[in-house]
Amino acid sequence: MSSPDSPPPADSLPVSTAEDLRHVVDAVMAGFAQVPDDAWDRAAYRLDWDCRDTAAHLMDDFAFYALNLASRVEHLDSYAPFVEPPPWRPGHPPQNFWPDPDLGTAGIVRGIDATGGLLVAVTAPRRTGTSASTRGATGTRPASPRWASSRPPPMRGMR
Repeated sequence: MSSPDSPPPADSLPVSTAEDLRHVVDAVMAGFAQVPDDAWDRAAYRLDWDCRDTAAHLMDDFAFYALNLASRVEHLDSYAPFVEPPPWRPGHPPQNFWPDPDLGTAGIVRGIDATGGLLVAVTAPRRTGTSASTRGATGTRPASPRWASSRPPPMRGMR
């Protein structure tokens, strides 16, 4: 028996759909579209990063979650094994997806749309025979190939 403070079992929690994710990405895009071009270099609330770094971090998260879901190998305790690039600017966190500063707010909104759209596409239901996806119509992952039997390195924390 669980205590009143224990979380519900994972299989009883609601599952987010691709449509739910699209609503989230659209809401982020709408909010970010309101930010003036010159505001992205301001410090982000309670962070050592600026607002552009934070937007780039979100792009990285969207893209890496999509990469993990699209992979034949389950990456449950780490991201797909890419080398982390050096920071785009000295003193800033490294990001794999960095919005072009010359494009201002429009570039950030387009980057969120692209990386968030990638996550939406990976989570969307598929019909059998219409996609080159490794997932079937039910969204289940096929058995891992023999070459994928090694465990990925432990996750070094969220970026």
